[in-house]
Amino acid sequence: MCLCIHSVITYKYLTLQHTDLQLSQAQTEKSYFESKLKLERVSGEKQALLQENRSLEGVRDDLRHKLRQITDENVQIKQSEMNSRRRAMTSEEEGKNANQARQEAEAERRLAEKERQDRAAECLRWREKHQDMDHRFRAQEDLKALRQNKACQANIKSYFLCMTESNQRVKILRNQDGAPRNFTEGDPVYISTPESSPEEPERTSSRTGQDLRTMLRVSAPHTGPSHFHDLPAFGGEGPDSAPPRRSRKVVEYFWIPTDQE
Repeated sequence: MCLCIHSVITYKYLTLQHTDLQLSQAQTEKSYFESKLKLERVSGEKQALLQENRSLEGVRDDLRHKLRQITDENVQIKQSEMNSRRRAMTSEEEGKNANQARQEAEAERRLAEKERQDRAAECLRWREKHQDMDHRFRAQEDLKALRQNKACQANIKSYFLCMTESNQRVKILRNQDGAPRNFTEGDPVYISTPESSPEEPERTSSRTGQDLRTMLRVSAPHTGPSHFHDLPAFGGEGPDSAPPRRSRKVVEYFWIPTDQE
């Protein structure tokens, strides 16, 4: 009887344990399924996150590439701006230099023009001085020549040519203006004398058509007055060589110094 009680108790105990185990198994299975579901959900979320992460990485790479491009463009723009500023500064500097060079060239041109004008004025002054000196020199030379000429004329005597017919009034040879004609030493004089007599004009004219004349050449004397009776004839015989004729006029030529009163 005790064994039966003990068996009944054992059976109840085992039944209770079995029930507890079933409950525990059910609870465990429930937890397992819940954990599995949760794990699957977490895995899905993780996969989605991974997928999203991959997408974000692509976007990040694109953004980095675009950022790099934008950075490069900014660098190029800055470099271009720097080059533009540098070119502008260079152009401005070149403009200043060109303006300064133009001003210097204009100043040099004005200075050169002023120097040219000064040189031209100096040249003109020197030319005027040279012309003045040349005029003075020529005037001095002319004065010197005039003085020498006057000195020579003072040493060279001049004469008047005079004539007289049969010891009558003395006549002085004159120029066309009526002034006495003077001759210096050595000046040649040509004198023609008619050879026809008053008694034979018709015969002589009919024979020759003109009066026969004797041409005499004489030079002004070098010292003192001189007569013509001893002069050689030129182109004919001298007056003394002709035969004497009746009523022949005696014409005498002689010199008188101009400085003789």
